Amino acid sequence: MAVEYAPIVIYGRFSQPLLNELSELLKVMEWPPPEEPSPQFSYILIRIDEDILLKDLQRACRELGLSPRGHKKILAARLLNAGYEPAVVIAEKAVEEFQQEGGAVM
Repeated sequence: MAVEYAPIVIYGRFSQPLLNELSELLKVMEWPPPEEPSPQFSYILIRIDEDILLKDLQRACRELGLSPRGHKKILAARLLNAGYEPAVVIAEKAVEEFQQEGGAVM
């Protein structure tokens, strides 16, 4: 099920610090927002979130030339897409666990 967002309209002038802040936010935003991941993919991201520290996810992203910005699940998804070995190993185990539990997300 896709989530619908209303457009935001902002009027007026902005100070340079605020423009800089908005510019940084736009670099990490995904638009349109991503659709809700499948329960299995959500389970995989939860497991990576539990097993790998944020600083290690950020370091791995930098090493692979990916953006290190965003919360842990976003970084985990980027690393999975890039084939980062530790994340892939965790994902494979998570898929097995997910199937053994009958598809129930913790």
